[in-house]
Amino acid sequence: DFRKIDLSQTEKAKQRTAHGKEDDASALVPHHGILTVIDAEEVTINLGDHELIKDSVIKALLESAGLHVVSTFLPKYLKPGEKDPEGVSLVFVLREGYVSLSTWPEDSFISFDFVLWNAFDALTPATSALVAAVGGDFEKEGANTHFSLVVGGMHGIESRTAESGSTPALDKEGEPQTLTGKVDTTVDAQTSGTIVREMTKSLLDHVNEPVVLVLCGPDSTECNAFDALNEGGNRHLIQLRSCLNVGSAPQKSEERRSAMIDCYLSWTSYIANATTTLAQKIHAVVLDHDAEFEMGQVLHKVFESAHVRGDFLVDDFAVVTVASDTTNQSWKSALLERFRTLTIFNPVYHAQVGFEGCNYQMGVFSTGNVEFYGQIIHTTRAISETTGLVAFLEDSKAGVTSYEPDFAPTKYVTNDMYNVTPAAEQWLGQKLLGQQAILQYEILLPKTELEPGERVLFNDDVHNWYGIWYSGVILQQTKEGGYLVELDGGETLESNRDLIRKFETSDTQFKFGDRILVERLVGEEDEYAWLQGSVTGVLEEGWYKVRIFEDSYGESVVSHDELIHQFEAPDPQQLSGLTTEKLKVVFTEALDDLSDAGLDMFVTDRVGEGAVIVCFLDDILIVATWDGRIHLDVNVFGFFNNAPLGPFLDRFVNSG
Repeated sequence: DFRKIDLSQTEKAKQRTAHGKEDDASALVPHHGILTVIDAEEVTINLGDHELIKDSVIKALLESAGLHVVSTFLPKYLKPGEKDPEGVSLVFVLREGYVSLSTWPEDSFISFDFVLWNAFDALTPATSALVAAVGGDFEKEGANTHFSLVVGGMHGIESRTAESGSTPALDKEGEPQTLTGKVDTTVDAQTSGTIVREMTKSLLDHVNEPVVLVLCGPDSTECNAFDALNEGGNRHLIQLRSCLNVGSAPQKSEERRSAMIDCYLSWTSYIANATTTLAQKIHAVVLDHDAEFEMGQVLHKVFESAHVRGDFLVDDFAVVTVASDTTNQSWKSALLERFRTLTIFNPVYHAQVGFEGCNYQMGVFSTGNVEFYGQIIHTTRAISETTGLVAFLEDSKAGVTSYEPDFAPTKYVTNDMYNVTPAAEQWLGQKLLGQQAILQYEILLPKTELEPGERVLFNDDVHNWYGIWYSGVILQQTKEGGYLVELDGGETLESNRDLIRKFETSDTQFKFGDRILVERLVGEEDEYAWLQGSVTGVLEEGWYKVRIFEDSYGESVVSHDELIHQFEAPDPQQLSGLTTEKLKVVFTEALDDLSDAGLDMFVTDRVGEGAVIVCFLDDILIVATWDGRIHLDVNVFGFFNNAPLGPFLDRFVNSG
């Protein structure tokens, strides 16, 4: 029973502590891996020949994706040169994960479990290569299936990322190259102003005397976008300049946070007064080249609330940004993604327009504009004629939810109108070859005690998938072991430790699959709180795609500063106490009496800081991976056709 294991340090943990690597509590945040289940039919290799299969798989993994096998395990009854007409099972432990396989020669069928802890760029090529290695046709429809899910990872292995084929390279003399192969040139202020004016004019061509909000840089800089829009045309311009105290405050400090809140309140009041004076809502928002990242964050906070957007913006508003360096392009593109995912009805568009020979980029967001693409084409041609720059569409995305007002269906469909016979015949005609279950264990380590004055998050209904966390500060610890917490809104309450999360930021990069909290405005009073979600994509320059669990409208793009891990890191002085030897004892005691033929167990700790344990017993294959800290995955595969896997799992779980 893992709950009975003592909390003494493991040998590897002692080594980490000795080298000063265990001080950071983020080291205990779980790593993640990807398990891909691959089923291949109509394969031509001899599925009873374990040596032939072993050689073919090792070669395919190395040649297709550079994956290296460090250990290979098979049941002890399989001798060199022998073949088993009933099928074989093999496990390959890689530096980057593992592959387990089982074969059914009579059915020309093989099933792979392919796990990666890093080197995720290898997933696609290696998946097809594994099928080809055993004589399968990966492209043949109906002959193969595969799906993936997130599982536990492994601490202590070096990361490996894919080489990007779309990143501008250096030529032989070290000159930067654009995607079109031409050396970068600079777009001057006049040309930049022309691009902004032409695109904004095109998007608002249907509006008489539109209102445009222009976000400029600091007072010390010129605002080319504002000056260009002020030339000709009947437009009402509202200018926003950078707030003075935001950029000078230290990153992630309470001073910076307070300055941004003051800026948010000031801008909200200023925009409200301006739109009231004009008696019009805003038709477009334009970000000047020199607009600052922090001001973009404040602008997003202003318009994050649906209530505020309804007060300040027309329904079919547009946003235009320009930038000539990678950092500005990244956050401005992310801001437009925020607008796209905040707007839940089509037509909604976000396009990125590049220019040949330049690192200059224009971003365009539009909602409610059915002529969007036509206007983009017409305007980019006009810009090319005026400036001599050749524009091209780099990327474009539509909205997240299709919607048609007052929709009236022309036909109603009921269940009895469907012919379910083919689906039922296909389902009943399947042959059960095996069953699989994945068990996940995690040791819960004690949390640190909290001190008066410490910043925390509080949630009165902690749940894995939903819940809102509110910021506050610890006042004192109670006699009963709980805490008095004063929330930022002024409310004081008493809570136990389980409902309180220590507020801790992370300087390390978040990873795909990480469970996170995202700061958002919530409620009718638009107060800041933290919502639960997960990372669905890692972008450049510290930006991430995330899915908020209580938001059914798709993904959002957020910066690193707006995220923290959902689960508080345990006390770094407390370690799990797990070792490879302890796990061997646990598995031996749990499995020994479950096998009539005896247990074949193999263990390797040649992977990161953890271990892989492989167990063969009767008609069952078990591959367990320990991440070196507190997480254990147990992958159980049963070959029997008639006996259910459930009773075995009950015995296995209860025997531990």
